[in-house]
Amino acid sequence: MIIRIILFLTFSTTLHSQELEKKKYWIKTRDKKEYKSSLKQTNWFKEKTDSIKEQTLKSINDLDNDYLCLALDDISFDTEGFWNYNDYKKLTEKLFQLLNIPIEISGSGKNKDDLIKLNIKINNVYKNFVFDKRENGDWIDDEYLNEINSIIKVYSKKKIFTLPIVDQVINCIIISSNEYSDFLGKGLIPKEPDYLIRIEYENSKN
Repeated sequence: MIIRIILFLTFSTTLHSQELEKKKYWIKTRDKKEYKSSLKQTNWFKEKTDSIKEQTLKSINDLDNDYLCLALDDISFDTEGFWNYNDYKKLTEKLFQLLNIPIEISGSGKNKDDLIKLNIKINNVYKNFVFDKRENGDWIDDEYLNEINSIIKVYSKKKIFTLPIVDQVINCIIISSNEYSDFLGKGLIPKEPDYLIRIEYENSKN
């Protein structure tokens, strides 16, 4: 009997703590008015053009409260469909354009080839990457963004961060590490990478 009481109290305390943490967390993320107010204080938002600011705020209004962080993406892409060199080239060009870093790209790899080679030239410095489709199929290489960030850090204070994943789409925000920490602290971005997956799972049970 005593053991049952102890187990019950432990369970109740844990559950109560989780609810308090959840409540504290949701206060920051689920109120759209507060969310927009916090966002407007960030350098990321202040640096955007008026049209992007307007679109971001519109997206926040349109999105379900659980998904507000997706309004912050600078770029999003499907992780499937990377069959050849051109698929990697197009995404790489978009990422560096967003960072205003001029690059030259060359490489090789057709649909029938096992290896895709990507060569990036910046200021006469080359970085060469090889992606193996025998390991990844047509899914983007797991290390792709890490490899790109390894180049970016030499030329910019900003970095490509992924927002919580939804299905097989990756949404990215491009900010400095300090700004990213600020976004986490303000509750603009959930701390858990699988946050939206958990939300969808919970919703599916209802």
